[in-house]
Order: sequence, then C-alpha cells, then structure tokens
Amino acid sequence: MIGRPYFVDLNLNMRSVEVVWKIGVRIEGGVLTKTRAVKALEQVLSLEQGKKMRQRSGILKQLAQEAIGLNGRSTQDLKASVEIIKS
Repeated sequence: MIGRPYFVDLNLNMRSVEVVWKIGVRIEGGVLTKTRAVKALEQVLSLEQGKKMRQRSGILKQLAQEAIGLNGRSTQDLKASVEIIKS
C-alpha cells in the first residue's frame, strides 16, 4: 500500500499501516511527485521490503477472514451485543 495522507486522521491511519502493521509506505515529503511515486512503487513492488509487506498483508487478510467467519471473534462479539440489546 502506498499512502499520501492529507488530513489529520489519515496521518494516524497511515502510521498504523506503515509502522504498526508494516504493510505500506508513505509518500515522502507529503507531496506527490513522479520521483517520490516511483520510489514508493519500487519499495512496494521490487525490494525485499515489498515482499515482506505482501506476506504480512496475506497474514492479516487470513486473520480478518477468520474473525468474520461463523465462529470468529467478530461474529461472536456481534451476537453477544445483540443478546445484550435484546435483554
């Protein structure tokens, strides 16, 4: 993922993507130029760093799919919330 946040909350989201989850890079300097876009694309597509990002993205995708499955944590939490509201 390549990001160029331009508003307050987007900076926080991009930090999560870049630093916490390590599945993306930020356009340096905040201004989108051809040089900066090419550099970001190289990081994501061709370097070892990009390969690791894609692997982590796959792991996060699998975890998210498990969480929303029939017996997943998100599904269980939603059912529990509905039961609380109903009672």
